[in-house]
Amino acid sequence: MSEKEQGPQRTCIACRREADKDDLVRLAAVNGRVVADLLGKLGGRGVYVCPSEKCIAAAFGNERLSRGLKQKVASGDIAEFAAGLRELMARRIVSLLHMAQKAGVLVAGATAVEERCNKNEAAFMMVASDLSERSAGKLPDVSRLRRFVFLDKDRLGAALGRESVGIIAILHGGLARTIARELVRYGSLADLGV
Repeated sequence: MSEKEQGPQRTCIACRREADKDDLVRLAAVNGRVVADLLGKLGGRGVYVCPSEKCIAAAFGNERLSRGLKQKVASGDIAEFAAGLRELMARRIVSLLHMAQKAGVLVAGATAVEERCNKNEAAFMMVASDLSERSAGKLPDVSRLRRFVFLDKDRLGAALGRESVGIIAILHGGLARTIARELVRYGSLADLGV
Protein backbone atom coordinates (compact mmCIF):
# COMPACT_ATOMS: atom_id res chain seq x y z
CA MET A 1 0.00 0.00 0.00
CA SER A 2 1.49 3.35 -0.97
CA GLU A 3 1.85 6.23 1.45
CA LYS A 4 -1.05 7.97 -0.27
CA GLU A 5 -3.41 4.97 0.14
CA GLN A 6 -2.74 4.47 3.85
CA GLY A 7 -5.60 5.07 6.19
CA PRO A 8 -5.42 6.58 9.66
CA GLN A 9 -2.60 5.14 11.76
CA ARG A 10 -3.00 3.83 15.31
CA THR A 11 -0.59 2.33 17.82
CA CYS A 12 -1.05 -1.09 19.42
CA ILE A 13 -1.42 -0.65 23.19
CA ALA A 14 0.73 -3.74 23.76
CA CYS A 15 3.65 -3.79 21.29
CA ARG A 16 3.52 -0.08 20.37
CA ARG A 17 3.65 -0.94 16.64
CA GLU A 18 2.02 1.69 14.46
CA ALA A 19 -0.32 0.31 11.80
CA ASP A 20 -3.35 1.19 9.72
CA LYS A 21 -6.30 1.27 12.13
CA ASP A 22 -8.17 -1.25 9.95
CA ASP A 23 -5.41 -3.79 10.58
CA LEU A 24 -5.81 -3.51 14.36
CA VAL A 25 -8.74 -4.27 16.66
CA ARG A 26 -10.32 -1.38 18.56
CA LEU A 27 -11.20 -2.07 22.18
CA ALA A 28 -13.62 0.04 24.18
CA ALA A 29 -15.16 0.00 27.64
CA VAL A 30 -18.86 -0.71 28.05
CA ASN A 31 -20.25 -0.82 31.59
CA GLY A 32 -16.77 -1.40 33.00
CA ARG A 33 -15.95 -4.33 30.68
CA VAL A 34 -13.61 -4.45 27.71
CA VAL A 35 -15.32 -5.21 24.41
CA ALA A 36 -14.10 -5.44 20.83
CA ASP A 37 -15.38 -2.65 18.59
CA LEU A 38 -14.72 -3.96 15.06
CA LEU A 39 -16.67 -1.21 13.34
CA GLY A 40 -15.31 1.60 15.50
CA LYS A 41 -18.81 2.82 16.30
CA LEU A 42 -18.88 2.56 20.10
CA GLY A 43 -18.70 5.87 21.86
CA GLY A 44 -16.00 6.94 24.23
CA ARG A 45 -12.31 6.37 24.39
CA GLY A 46 -10.85 3.39 22.60
CA VAL A 47 -7.50 1.65 22.35
CA TYR A 48 -6.09 -0.52 19.58
CA VAL A 49 -4.40 -3.89 19.73
CA CYS A 50 -2.82 -6.19 17.14
CA PRO A 51 -5.01 -9.27 16.55
CA SER A 52 -2.35 -11.65 17.86
CA GLU A 53 -1.99 -13.86 20.90
CA LYS A 54 1.03 -11.98 22.21
CA CYS A 55 -0.49 -8.50 21.96
CA ILE A 56 -3.91 -9.45 23.32
CA ALA A 57 -2.31 -11.19 26.32
CA ALA A 58 -0.04 -8.18 26.95
CA ALA A 59 -2.95 -5.73 26.61
CA PHE A 60 -4.89 -7.62 29.28
CA GLY A 61 -1.97 -7.48 31.72
CA ASN A 62 -0.49 -4.75 33.92
CA GLU A 63 -3.59 -2.52 33.92
CA ARG A 64 -2.76 -1.38 30.36
CA LEU A 65 -6.39 -1.35 29.31
CA SER A 66 -7.49 0.67 32.34
CA ARG A 67 -4.74 3.23 31.69
CA GLY A 68 -5.42 3.39 27.96
CA LEU A 69 -9.18 3.68 28.38
CA LYS A 70 -8.76 6.13 31.29
CA GLN A 71 -11.13 4.18 33.51
CA LYS A 72 -11.08 1.07 35.66
CA VAL A 73 -12.15 -1.92 33.56
CA ALA A 74 -12.54 -5.60 34.30
CA SER A 75 -10.62 -7.24 31.49
CA GLY A 76 -12.00 -10.73 32.15
CA ASP A 77 -10.68 -14.03 30.85
CA ILE A 78 -8.35 -13.72 27.83
CA ALA A 79 -9.47 -17.04 26.29
CA GLU A 80 -13.14 -16.07 26.61
CA PHE A 81 -12.44 -12.64 25.12
CA ALA A 82 -10.47 -14.17 22.22
CA ALA A 83 -13.22 -16.69 21.48
CA GLY A 84 -15.81 -13.91 21.45
CA LEU A 85 -13.59 -11.75 19.24
CA ARG A 86 -13.05 -14.60 16.79
CA GLU A 87 -16.81 -15.25 16.58
CA LEU A 88 -17.51 -11.53 16.12
CA MET A 89 -14.95 -11.38 13.32
CA ALA A 90 -16.42 -14.48 11.67
CA ARG A 91 -19.87 -12.86 11.68
CA ARG A 92 -18.40 -9.71 10.13
CA ILE A 93 -16.79 -11.75 7.34
CA VAL A 94 -20.05 -13.65 6.72
CA SER A 95 -21.85 -10.31 6.46
CA LEU A 96 -19.27 -9.13 3.91
CA LEU A 97 -19.72 -12.37 1.98
CA HIS A 98 -23.47 -11.66 1.80
CA MET A 99 -22.68 -8.23 0.38
CA ALA A 100 -20.28 -9.75 -2.16
CA GLN A 101 -22.90 -12.29 -3.20
CA LYS A 102 -25.54 -9.59 -3.69
CA ALA A 103 -23.05 -7.44 -5.61
CA GLY A 104 -22.25 -10.37 -7.93
CA VAL A 105 -18.56 -10.49 -7.01
CA LEU A 106 -18.67 -13.89 -5.29
CA VAL A 107 -18.58 -17.17 -7.19
CA ALA A 108 -18.96 -20.58 -5.58
CA GLY A 109 -18.03 -24.08 -6.70
CA ALA A 110 -14.85 -25.45 -8.24
CA THR A 111 -15.95 -25.00 -11.88
CA ALA A 112 -17.08 -21.38 -11.47
CA VAL A 113 -14.01 -20.50 -9.41
CA GLU A 114 -11.65 -22.11 -11.94
CA GLU A 115 -13.33 -20.24 -14.81
CA ARG A 116 -12.93 -16.86 -13.07
CA CYS A 117 -9.36 -17.67 -12.04
CA ASN A 118 -8.43 -18.52 -15.63
CA LYS A 119 -9.85 -15.15 -16.73
CA ASN A 120 -7.79 -13.38 -14.01
CA GLU A 121 -10.98 -11.99 -12.47
CA ALA A 122 -10.55 -13.52 -8.99
CA ALA A 123 -8.78 -11.56 -6.27
CA PHE A 124 -8.50 -14.57 -3.93
CA MET A 125 -10.04 -17.93 -3.04
CA MET A 126 -11.59 -19.16 0.17
CA VAL A 127 -11.69 -22.87 0.96
CA ALA A 128 -13.62 -24.62 3.69
CA SER A 129 -11.58 -25.93 6.61
CA ASP A 130 -12.96 -29.46 6.16
CA LEU A 131 -12.44 -29.72 2.38
CA SER A 132 -11.37 -33.28 1.58
CA GLU A 133 -7.96 -34.01 0.07
CA ARG A 134 -9.71 -35.33 -3.05
CA SER A 135 -11.64 -32.08 -3.48
CA ALA A 136 -8.59 -30.00 -2.63
CA GLY A 137 -6.74 -31.80 -5.41
CA LYS A 138 -9.33 -30.52 -7.88
CA LEU A 139 -8.84 -26.87 -6.91
CA PRO A 140 -7.57 -24.55 -9.62
CA ASP A 141 -3.78 -24.47 -9.67
CA VAL A 142 -3.39 -20.73 -9.51
CA SER A 143 -0.33 -20.09 -7.39
CA ARG A 144 -0.60 -16.32 -7.81
CA LEU A 145 -3.90 -16.28 -5.91
CA ARG A 146 -4.04 -16.03 -2.18
CA ARG A 147 -6.03 -18.77 -0.43
CA PHE A 148 -7.80 -18.36 2.87
CA VAL A 149 -9.28 -21.15 4.97
CA PHE A 150 -12.55 -20.09 6.56
CA LEU A 151 -15.31 -22.04 8.32
CA ASP A 152 -16.35 -25.56 7.40
CA LYS A 153 -18.36 -26.52 4.29
CA ASP A 154 -21.72 -26.50 6.07
CA ARG A 155 -21.22 -23.11 7.79
CA LEU A 156 -19.81 -21.57 4.61
CA GLY A 157 -22.75 -22.97 2.65
CA ALA A 158 -25.24 -21.70 5.23
CA ALA A 159 -23.65 -18.27 5.02
CA LEU A 160 -24.36 -18.27 1.27
CA GLY A 161 -27.84 -19.80 1.48
CA ARG A 162 -26.72 -23.19 0.19
CA GLU A 163 -26.38 -26.62 1.68
CA SER A 164 -22.60 -26.99 1.46
CA VAL A 165 -19.84 -24.95 -0.18
CA GLY A 166 -16.19 -25.98 -0.31
CA ILE A 167 -14.64 -23.19 -2.37
CA ILE A 168 -15.48 -19.64 -3.34
CA ALA A 169 -13.67 -16.82 -5.10
CA ILE A 170 -14.09 -13.11 -4.61
CA LEU A 171 -13.63 -11.00 -7.73
CA HIS A 172 -11.35 -7.95 -7.86
CA GLY A 173 -12.56 -4.69 -6.33
CA GLY A 174 -12.90 -2.76 -3.11
CA LEU A 175 -15.03 -5.38 -1.43
CA ALA A 176 -12.34 -7.99 -2.15
CA ARG A 177 -9.74 -5.85 -0.36
CA THR A 178 -12.03 -5.40 2.65
CA ILE A 179 -12.84 -9.11 2.91
CA ALA A 180 -9.16 -10.07 2.51
CA ARG A 181 -8.14 -7.64 5.26
CA GLU A 182 -10.78 -9.10 7.61
CA LEU A 183 -9.67 -12.66 6.78
CA VAL A 184 -6.08 -11.76 7.65
CA ARG A 185 -7.19 -10.33 11.02
CA TYR A 186 -9.36 -13.40 11.62
CA GLY A 187 -6.49 -15.74 10.71
CA SER A 188 -4.08 -14.04 13.08
CA LEU A 189 -6.34 -15.06 15.96
CA ALA A 190 -5.81 -18.74 15.10
CA ASP A 191 -2.80 -18.95 17.40
CA LEU A 192 -5.02 -18.07 20.34
CA GLY A 193 -6.23 -21.65 20.40
CA VAL A 194 -9.90 -20.77 19.85
